[in-house]
Amino acid sequence: MAFDNNDASIASDLNDAEQGSSDLTLESVWEFLRRRKIWIALGIVLGFLSGLAVYLHTPPLYTATAIVELNKDSSSGLGLQELSGLSDSLSGGMELNTDMLTHQRILQNDNTALSVISSLNLMQEPPYNEIPKGKLHDVYERERSLPLKDAPYTRDRVLAIFHKGLQVEVLKSTRLLAVSYTDTDRNRASKIANYVVQAYLQDNTENRYQATSMASTWLTTQLEDLKRKIEENHRQVAAFQQKSGIVSEGMSAPAPSAGGGARGNIGAMAPSVDSTAFQRLSALNEELTRAEVARIQREALYHIIQTNDVDLVLNSASSLGAGLAGGNEMRVLGTLREQASAIKIRMASESVKFGSQYPAVLELQNQLNSIDAQVHEQMVRLNSETRSSYLLAKADEDGIRKRATDQRQQVLELGNSLTALTFLQQEENTSRGLYQDLYTRLQEASISAGVRSTDMVIVDPARPPSLNSSPNASRLLATGTAAGLLLGLLIGIALHLRDRFLYTIEDFQAAWSAPVIGVVPHFVENGQSKNVPASPDKQEDAAWLIRAPKSKSAESYRQIRTAILFSRIDDPPKVILFTSGISGEGKSTTAYNMAVAFALQTKRVLLIDADMRRPTIRERVNLQQGRGLSDLLSLNLELDEVLQQHPNQDNLFIIEAGTIPPMPAELLGSKRFLAILEKARKEFDYVLIDGPPVLLVTDPLLIAPHADAIVAVFRSGRSTKQVVRATASMLRQYSGRLLGYVVNDVESNQTAYGYGYGYDAYYQ
Repeated sequence: MAFDNNDASIASDLNDAEQGSSDLTLESVWEFLRRRKIWIALGIVLGFLSGLAVYLHTPPLYTATAIVELNKDSSSGLGLQELSGLSDSLSGGMELNTDMLTHQRILQNDNTALSVISSLNLMQEPPYNEIPKGKLHDVYERERSLPLKDAPYTRDRVLAIFHKGLQVEVLKSTRLLAVSYTDTDRNRASKIANYVVQAYLQDNTENRYQATSMASTWLTTQLEDLKRKIEENHRQVAAFQQKSGIVSEGMSAPAPSAGGGARGNIGAMAPSVDSTAFQRLSALNEELTRAEVARIQREALYHIIQTNDVDLVLNSASSLGAGLAGGNEMRVLGTLREQASAIKIRMASESVKFGSQYPAVLELQNQLNSIDAQVHEQMVRLNSETRSSYLLAKADEDGIRKRATDQRQQVLELGNSLTALTFLQQEENTSRGLYQDLYTRLQEASISAGVRSTDMVIVDPARPPSLNSSPNASRLLATGTAAGLLLGLLIGIALHLRDRFLYTIEDFQAAWSAPVIGVVPHFVENGQSKNVPASPDKQEDAAWLIRAPKSKSAESYRQIRTAILFSRIDDPPKVILFTSGISGEGKSTTAYNMAVAFALQTKRVLLIDADMRRPTIRERVNLQQGRGLSDLLSLNLELDEVLQQHPNQDNLFIIEAGTIPPMPAELLGSKRFLAILEKARKEFDYVLIDGPPVLLVTDPLLIAPHADAIVAVFRSGRSTKQVVRATASMLRQYSGRLLGYVVNDVESNQTAYGYGYGYDAYYQ
């Protein structure tokens, strides 16, 4: 049952180590940074130097900025809404932000750019006149003498250069737009920024003037028709007066007033006659007036839609009122315009960052094309609906006019000449009032077309900057340093992930949670420690307790000795086996130094070099080559015949490996070896055995059953997790004898090596 308990103990240690290995602590992070500090520092230095090189080799760029203000123009160009009292605004939900984004996108369009390039003759200056090398070089050469409109490749190239330097930004929480241009020439940067604004203002003025002029031209035609109608009404009044012989003093039609006063006095001019025909005629005249206004509004909207100017259509629809036909289409059209504006802004931003061929920019262009198609579809549908609405209003007007004509005939037939005359004059005055109102609005539209043709003003023109905007030294150096730090960390992480070796005590405990009975600091291969001179008379001895008894290494072996003795305080182990997982982990050095440590307690100590395949003890002690363990086991020699006394420690005796035998395992597993151990137990206080690596040969497993204690030895920077765990598995059946393991060659500046070695001034 002892085997089961031992197996359970080792398995528990391995499980505990497995659970603890996944913990990320500040100490583990610090250890990673300490271990990879060279790579991290190298990355930081390279990043800093790269940023410095970029700064020194990048030509300075200058950014000039012009500030323009967008004034919200809430009035329509025609002012027709007052004719019907309709004040609902279809575009009431369109916020100022949408207009700001629209102007931002228009300022960045190709037409404005080409206008500026032509005005400033930029094609004669670098970099616009420079022809790049490449497969299109011949094409650019052929297009050199052509105007830009006939040179598509050159046009695209110079537009890309221009848009790269242009930036239009909406200043947050204001009605201001910042138009900036970046160039290697500070004077050219300010000129281009100012010309971009001026070119846009000029184009905007011309477009708004043309749109308003078109509407004014149509209204002029309508006024001519009204004027002819007024003349016809006047002739009818004069003819009736002449025919009836009535001269009505003071009943001539008053001059039309700008405020529509003639229409307001219609009811007051009607005589007090109890006539159903008269009342019906009066009602028909008022209905005819409303029908005429409705028909004019719908006809005006229909003709405005023929211009295909979305902005003019939406603004005119706002002035004409939301009760007209196409209300839903107007709202959809307004929404589509807002979406198109937003997409254009994003396209401008993405184009500046990544270029016009970037997938995200192409996707935005596809979305914009789709919205343009929807806008066209809405305009077609709106055109159809407004035409139908206009025809219906015209038919309604014609029908009311016909009924009014018939009713007027009835009144005339009544013989009431005075009443007939009054209504003829009333009809004339009504037409005069409508004419006067439309004429007033036409004059306002003409003035608006000339004076309020743009809603943007220049607040602050661009000036040549005194300082360059880029390259920014601090930003480049900070970016380079940060990139170098990231690169160093990535390299360190990659090396850490590929590094199979264990370094710190935490690393070893994460692999195997068995007790760590000692930690030996790093020293060079020949036994010389850093900063610790050896005793002059003992330069050849590799034992630290002899050559440098006050060193850290010597003290570490004393601590291991104490740990072994206190492992069984009532019955300390006499026969101690030192083994390792693989070769080169320091088991022979540890065994020899521990033998010296026990011998310094004035105890008789025997050190046996049982690693007969690769013996090293004789070289470490500088013994004369003679008979050893292999000879003792194979030649039936006596123990005293192979014993060699340590040259510097009288109570330390050594049995070297001797002649390398062909089959060491058979010798170590023989009864002869067991008998020699039993005899050594009686003659010596402690017997230390330097065994072979447990993962390479079976020799230590043959010695382990006869040892009182087993100590595994691992080396920092050489032992791997797999080696440690495999060693633990091999020694599982002897866990009752296993005291723990020693980790040697640990760097003294590691965080894990600080338990008892922080007093450097004490150790000499």
